[in-house]
Amino acid sequence: MLYLEINILMKVLIKILLLVLIFNSCNTSNEKYKDVSSSEKDIEFYDLVKVRFQDDTTKGHISIPKFLVKGKSAKENNIFYYYYLENKSAYVFSIDRLKTRNTEKLTDKQYLDITNDGFENEMKGDLSEIERILSPIMKNVKVAQFDGNLIINNKYFLKRISYFQDKDLEETYLQEVNCTNFHFVTLHNKTKYSFNINYYGDDKSIAELSALFNTIGGSISFN
Repeated sequence: MLYLEINILMKVLIKILLLVLIFNSCNTSNEKYKDVSSSEKDIEFYDLVKVRFQDDTTKGHISIPKFLVKGKSAKENNIFYYYYLENKSAYVFSIDRLKTRNTEKLTDKQYLDITNDGFENEMKGDLSEIERILSPIMKNVKVAQFDGNLIINNKYFLKRISYFQDKDLEETYLQEVNCTNFHFVTLHNKTKYSFNINYYGDDKSIAELSALFNTIGGSISFN
């Protein structure tokens, strides 16, 4: 009888130990990620309004400044475009989507894990390697920051901060104006979604735009 009780107790202890190990494993895999979701207090402080974005498979929301005007992008894969023009400056917020064989195979976390591994190991954490990749599509590009370890409203995101002259705006009055770009990326419904929060102008620094743009990026949510 005593042997039976000891045997049952050992089985219970083993189950508890396995649960603890699984829990600790989950914590270890997520500990390098940081939650940067925007609070309602921050959203209210910047007087942002919630706006919906959607395509044929996905719906979500992002909070943006009230002064932005809804527009239309010439890009085929664009699903959201808001802007505000003033003299030689402009705010342009857009969302683009891309579905490939790779996005169909991965979750948002798997995508981020692979991206992080490539940046840390293959690129040795060198921002100039990202600049080299972007240079064919961005003029005089400088990458100021790369974070591949973010969580926003329960989704895994990467963020890249850079500035450049936009080749898409050549032959316009903004063609030589510096663009400060906060670029957020995640996967959802087997599709990659890229959120670009841009300011065109030479009168504001990254430091001046950082709190506002990070609050906007941190407001992204998928239904």
